[in-house]
Amino acid sequence: MASFALSAHICGQELAVTAYNDGSGWVVQSPGGGARSVGRFDAAVRIASDELGRYLRRAQRKQPWGLVVRVGGSSALYGTPNPAAGVVLSGRPGDPKSLVARIRHRWHEGDGPISALENAFQIVSELLKRSSRAAA
Repeated sequence: MASFALSAHICGQELAVTAYNDGSGWVVQSPGGGARSVGRFDAAVRIASDELGRYLRRAQRKQPWGLVVRVGGSSALYGTPNPAAGVVLSGRPGDPKSLVARIRHRWHEGDGPISALENAFQIVSELLKRSSRAAA
């Protein structure tokens, strides 16, 4: 089943959005909207992006913020980790030539949280496209 999850934090306060394909469409779960069913992947991305974008726009300059995207067995971290939510840097780094790493490296620390969110959705889109092609 195709799915993705993103969690963002500002000063340790977290907001998480998940989405999965239930076979008839996408279900997006978020604190602000509860569970919403939509027919298309693009609509699920728009809902998740709008919710997280509103939240991340509140981050002020020099304020600690972070974003984690998870798709299948892959993940990427932007900004600062959130130890209070169990997000820490540990283990060995992934393959720097992987699709996730190549997309993630397009974002740079000074680019900010909205740019990180856009980059994270590029990862989501590319990985889910690949998995749907592999399933076909």
